[in-house]
Amino acid sequence: MRSSGYAQGAVAFFSLFTLGFAAECASHSGSIPSFSVSDGRSLQNDIHGNVFDSKLDFPLFLEAGHVATFSVGSATACLENSSPFENTHIGQTDLANAIQNILDECEKGDGTSRGGKVKVTGDTQAAVELVLRDRALGC
Repeated sequence: MRSSGYAQGAVAFFSLFTLGFAAECASHSGSIPSFSVSDGRSLQNDIHGNVFDSKLDFPLFLEAGHVATFSVGSATACLENSSPFENTHIGQTDLANAIQNILDECEKGDGTSRGGKVKVTGDTQAAVELVLRDRALGC
């Protein structure tokens, strides 16, 4: 099942994604549920190809104080703009690359991951947080 929840908007886009920081991985111990890395890669590919029941409007408009969610199988990506005042836009490739960064750095070695988070910079220079985690945890 592929699903997305998002805000729509249109604006000229400039690639502004920065992965200057390493992904912060969730703890490999404790009771945090794991998701399938295969589902995470499918999510990444679906974002790259915009393969959702309702096509996403890229660059993705993210209102101040809002969260966009994207899910495939057991993997969910939560893109949160915690700024109380600044809206921003995130590019399609930027979003997919952020998911790839987390998957590459946070895989447990057994085909699963507890996920992690990374900062993504939007067109307004607002830093939004992408969290990749098990779907059961929601956003």
